[in-house]
Amino acid sequence: MSGLSTTLPQVKAALTRNVVLRVERHSPLAGQPMVQAGLPVQPATPVLTAPASVAQPLTLAVARELGIAPNEVGRHLVRPLGAAVAQGEPVAVARRGLRSIQVTAPTAGTLEAIDEETGTLTLLPTVEQVQYPALVAGIVLSAEPRRVVLRTSGDVLSGCVLLGAETSGRLLVLVDRPDRELSPELVTPDVQGAIVVAGMTVGPATVQRLREAGARGVIVGSLTAETLRDAFAVPLSGQSVGWGGQSQQRLRHAFRQAPLSILVTEGFGRLALAAPLFQRLQQANTELVALLDAESVPDIGRPSCIIVREGPGASTEIPRYTFAPGLIVRRTDPRGLGAVGVCAGEPTRQIPQAGSTVGWSVPVSFAPGDTVMLPIENLEIVAPEDKAAR
Repeated sequence: MSGLSTTLPQVKAALTRNVVLRVERHSPLAGQPMVQAGLPVQPATPVLTAPASVAQPLTLAVARELGIAPNEVGRHLVRPLGAAVAQGEPVAVARRGLRSIQVTAPTAGTLEAIDEETGTLTLLPTVEQVQYPALVAGIVLSAEPRRVVLRTSGDVLSGCVLLGAETSGRLLVLVDRPDRELSPELVTPDVQGAIVVAGMTVGPATVQRLREAGARGVIVGSLTAETLRDAFAVPLSGQSVGWGGQSQQRLRHAFRQAPLSILVTEGFGRLALAAPLFQRLQQANTELVALLDAESVPDIGRPSCIIVREGPGASTEIPRYTFAPGLIVRRTDPRGLGAVGVCAGEPTRQIPQAGSTVGWSVPVSFAPGDTVMLPIENLEIVAPEDKAAR
């Protein structure tokens, strides 16, 4: 393939072994890092705490409620400005004849300010604080109010989309083949706290059973619109199901609060989990894994399953590859989504049509006698080092 390697694009593989990774734990709002650079962390170690939402100030009409002049509010406060109050706790009191009148806090918060012209008191509600665990074992590289960066190492399986929250746990393989559908009766109490490998797909009954049994996450080849609709009660249009683009962003947003996290590796429908990925997951049975969003693994740039392995010997960079004979690839275009094959020859230049640019195609063998010439932009390298696994 002399003369082509410098012009052919280099791409990352879906399965990458023994690499060093940056894992970033993010908060949308500024918070407080709970670790320092250089410290080791475990998956359950809290690394960042931040408010779950922006507090919206509440205005209490103290003067009107107590029947006092607006400029007298300060003299009737029970607690000073800056003090924290509980829900239902009196914040201002006045006597009216023989009885006492009070204004209570509608929610827990902090007394912020008095407006003597309107006779009002501003209460800033207390918002729930969210703790972000490391999810991986590693070393802290940097810690900031909105981002803590960790260094870890291990194997990476890149997926299509992650539905639900990022999570981690021990891996538990419940099927014996990548084209099996996990049925409800195969879900045992052992799944509590685990990330389950469910093969090709799961139906609504299985999702419900996994949730009831306390599983943290599921890895599947694909999901049907029926499962997404019935298991999570999220309405879907025909345009919401596909590979990549806006549809996955909409799904990710809709399922962000899902009680069960699902990493989809191939796409939507009934597509088997790619055999090389399934075989690696089988090898990692009972090991620690983390399911992370694309933004949390910037070195990969895709939602991924990280099989965490701390220790020496890992590569320091994410390798890139060019399409070459013998590499296992899978289709990412709608017409053949998820089909796994082997590169059967060298890439060749596509003849550009009017208004198009020069591209590359490669012959791919999906079965004996079934070889198709496909554009490389419709293919993904699955596992370059496992050329015999299909």
